[in-house]
Amino acid sequence: MQTGAQDPVTLTIQIAASTDDAEEEVSSGVMDLTSSDLELGVEKSPQRVGLRFPGVTIPQGGWILGASIRFTVDEVDSGTASLELRGELSPNAGTYTSGSGDIAGRPLTSARVDWSPPDWTTVGASGAAQTTSDLAPLVQEIVNQSGWSSGNALAFVVTGSGTRTAESSRVGPAPVLEVTYVDVPDDEKPSVPQNLSSPAQSETTITLSWSPSTDNVGVAGYRVYGPNGTTDVSGTSHVETGLTADSSYGFQVSALDAAGNESDLSPVLTVSTTAPDGEKPSVPQNLSSPAQTGTTVSLTWSASTDNVGVVGYRVYGPTGTTDVPGTSHLEVGLAPATLYGFQVSALDAAGNESDLSATLQV
Repeated sequence: MQTGAQDPVTLTIQIAASTDDAEEEVSSGVMDLTSSDLELGVEKSPQRVGLRFPGVTIPQGGWILGASIRFTVDEVDSGTASLELRGELSPNAGTYTSGSGDIAGRPLTSARVDWSPPDWTTVGASGAAQTTSDLAPLVQEIVNQSGWSSGNALAFVVTGSGTRTAESSRVGPAPVLEVTYVDVPDDEKPSVPQNLSSPAQSETTITLSWSPSTDNVGVAGYRVYGPNGTTDVSGTSHVETGLTADSSYGFQVSALDAAGNESDLSPVLTVSTTAPDGEKPSVPQNLSSPAQTGTTVSLTWSASTDNVGVVGYRVYGPTGTTDVPGTSHLEVGLAPATLYGFQVSALDAAGNESDLSATLQV
């Protein structure tokens, strides 16, 4: 049972643009966007009639109490007419084009409404005889789509047997849609986020990820509960910062929707930051000088290793120390015919420095 609904609202929308009503021959797919009238059912052969109504200000998930389309008679028609109406299952129906099969190629609602209009005996009539059966099931299926937003366009397709000839937008009065709805407040919580895990940790950070939640309207974001309080995020991952090395922390996550509903919390995930890195890299080996000039000495050495990773090297020479990212260095500003000593150490991201290499005299 729906609860908390507002007062009913009735919308009346009339087709105004020539690209908002169209005819399509069923057998060939040929489109007609120029006709002065709309033959519902059969003209010379069976056809589809598309009717698009823009600017429908029904909120997503609004409760449809009733809906109908009212036509205006263009020609007197009699005899049995058995028409079927379906909605276009698009969150925002596009205008019609002259492309072959444009109406046939659009997705339709699973709901259908049958309409058997009586004889149309008076040109210009626009009353009960020209008003469809209740189209609420079609409109409800359209506005229940997760992509539907207030102000979008919805459309209908009419097919069937027999003929009823109505005015089109090109002459008018064009078809009119009337919908009555109530805005039902969204009080349904999203589902609980699943599979909370931590794919990476450092001394001061913990990375979290989880599977997306679902919601009757749509998930707007997530709330992470951790040692620093709560943090709202838009996606399914988060990096918690400012933590202490070699310490355990508990995390939970909830899902949020646009109406402010919050899911129940996920199970607690306990994760530890990594311990401080106190291990020095290995000593650089094979320090050598492949080339010299009167004022420069080129140095190379073999790469060091580290439990986490080497980030660079420190060269000790006659001009002091120089930090370099790779395994080579050019010492400049030297005096000709002078002997110099060099050593190299390796550095890691934690600031650990290896022991010095053996001294190379060059």
